[in-house]
Amino acid sequence: MSKKKLLILMGAGTSLPLGLPSVGDIDEKMREWAPLIAKQINPEIDFFNPLWASAATYNQKGLMSSARAEVPNFEQILGRMMSLAHWETPPPMGNALRLFLQGDTAPVNNYLKAHLVLNQVEKLFGHLARFMRGRCISIDFSSDAFAAYRQALTGFREKFDLGIYTLNYDTAAISAWPEAFTGFSEAGDFDPQAVFGREEWGFIYHLHGSVHHSLTESQGDRICWKPDLSGDFHDGDETPSNSPRTDNMTFPRTTLVAGGFKLDQLLADPFQTFYASFIRHVHEADAVLIAGYGFGDVHLNLALQNRHLRRRPPVIVVTKSDARQLPMYVRQDSPDPWARNFKAALRCGFPFIARDYNEQRLVSHTLEQHDFEVTGDDRAAIWHGGFETVAASMEKFTARLSGAPAAAEPSHAAGSAITAS
Repeated sequence: MSKKKLLILMGAGTSLPLGLPSVGDIDEKMREWAPLIAKQINPEIDFFNPLWASAATYNQKGLMSSARAEVPNFEQILGRMMSLAHWETPPPMGNALRLFLQGDTAPVNNYLKAHLVLNQVEKLFGHLARFMRGRCISIDFSSDAFAAYRQALTGFREKFDLGIYTLNYDTAAISAWPEAFTGFSEAGDFDPQAVFGREEWGFIYHLHGSVHHSLTESQGDRICWKPDLSGDFHDGDETPSNSPRTDNMTFPRTTLVAGGFKLDQLLADPFQTFYASFIRHVHEADAVLIAGYGFGDVHLNLALQNRHLRRRPPVIVVTKSDARQLPMYVRQDSPDPWARNFKAALRCGFPFIARDYNEQRLVSHTLEQHDFEVTGDDRAAIWHGGFETVAASMEKFTARLSGAPAAAEPSHAAGSAITAS
């Protein structure tokens, strides 16, 4: 009897116990790198930190009494830098809205500024690739944390046909499962036909790039896979070159995907092939596990949402919650962006419920019981203990993911509880 198919979507939270950096850690690094990069450019201009300050101020101005101001992160600022470069590009390639908003006297020919912004973006991407590569080299694969990580993947492989899409640049998943198909040949060449023609699962696809990626040419976007992280890599900032995409916006050649306008960045392979494959596998999956993901990527949220519109497989979301965190049944109707995007992506027409309100006012009870927080129809569940605790409760995970037949499309009454992203 064939195994059921389990799709795992991995985010940065799964790698934190291994000593890899958080988004906040990268935020700090980017803010350090930006002025150093600016000193190498003439004139010396740092765009990253002023845009960070501007975003923080803007978020404060929109603060409502019931919500916290959103703290900027490096991805948002990289996106704003690419947008700024487009605004500064002269006609007819730049953004005509600048003239519309500022009138006929607006300066529209500032190609130098656009070039400087994109140059800093390219350099920041290069620094990020090398920083992550260095951190991956230092992973302790003999640690208890990595043993638990590998044990979790092994447990899922024993029960299911497993397919993993990781948003992480790191080597954790492929180190825990080195036999997995990556989309690259043994020689390191990307093979899109092998990805599209592959009926079996047993893969790990790095949807947003990998520290093993290297550009193969001084011009063009072709990427190869290099197994030795200590070798020579080309991350795009050694010989800067930009590629035009939607509305003539230009994007730097990089081995990683980060920042705004991710759909445009995904147009280069292997990213485009992996994203197209992701949509297919979302619809093929009998169950879905989402681990360490903040529900911040609209292109992924909508792919999940489209699947869950008519047929909702069992879903577990693994997150790392403080014991004092309010449970989802309280957060689901709040302005909390994680909760709001979670519900929209997974089409949670049935709300989360408290089995015993007096005992579950905080996540601490769920953590103490090593249990899930679940929706009223028992189809979606949250595990608050982090990915590092999954292996120790593997039987609970496999039982829930093996679940009952997929539920039918929710009624309009149930659907009224869905929160738009």
